[in-house]
Amino acid sequence: ESIMLFTFFWLLIIMTTFITSRDKIKQWQKFSLDVYKSIRFRHIAYAIIGIVGVITIFTLLWNTGNKILQFGWIITPLMNSSDSVSDNIPEDGTSYTTAIVIVIIMAISVIAGLLFLLSALPQFAYNEENSFRKPYLDKSIWEKFKSCVVFGLMHLIMGIPVAAAIGLMFGGAVFMFAADREFSKRLQDDYSHTDINKKSDIYKRYVQPYDKVQELMSPYIRNNQEMKDVYDVISETKKSGTKMCQISDHREHAAQEAIMESTRVHAAYNAIIIGLAITIRTVSVIGSIVSFF
Repeated sequence: ESIMLFTFFWLLIIMTTFITSRDKIKQWQKFSLDVYKSIRFRHIAYAIIGIVGVITIFTLLWNTGNKILQFGWIITPLMNSSDSVSDNIPEDGTSYTTAIVIVIIMAISVIAGLLFLLSALPQFAYNEENSFRKPYLDKSIWEKFKSCVVFGLMHLIMGIPVAAAIGLMFGGAVFMFAADREFSKRLQDDYSHTDINKKSDIYKRYVQPYDKVQELMSPYIRNNQEMKDVYDVISETKKSGTKMCQISDHREHAAQEAIMESTRVHAAYNAIIIGLAITIRTVSVIGSIVSFF
């Protein structure tokens, strides 16, 4: 039951995020629902590849018996305490009945918590994709590799074993591949009709000053040829700045589409994992209740 205890305590930690940001929950759930609706077979296929790879790597590393690879700052103490408690529970009497009831209540709480988490999980996946994938889309393979390593190791905060964190590096690589593939495809699109983001720094630096000058000149160019000639020269000069804005905005759009693509894969990955956890735990609860009565 150490896994259930770990999940229970992990969910308690996660729930503090929901409590402190309760005004954003509906927004997160709406975004998450839209992500779920946009998931297609390819995203599920990527997710399954990621899950198989992560589990395989984790299992191989765990089975080495290395204490460092098996260590997690939450899971290790819980495993030790769980074994100790299990050894000291009598097999009959009130104590045993109480222990079974506590386990059932805790399991039901875990199921409810996982279902609630599932409703907003794509939002967290999106946040991770923004942090670990988006900044590296046009970087070297080495930089992308390092981001995957950091992605895996960051999950040590959750108290999972080191072996699991190393396995999650593979998951990060799958998400990176999905994002990078979509980014490369989107960059091939024509950018000449891209709408300019007038709030961008490039626009404010290379286009906006010319716009303001032309705005001041507009009332006078109709009757003044010299003024009109200057106005036309400014227009030609502004074209290069406009092109820079379009290229930059096109890249940002491509990056955003890439991140949404990897978010769908990441969300499918998480949904499958949590769905399996809920199913296993539900079967366990039903079995415990049946045996109890």
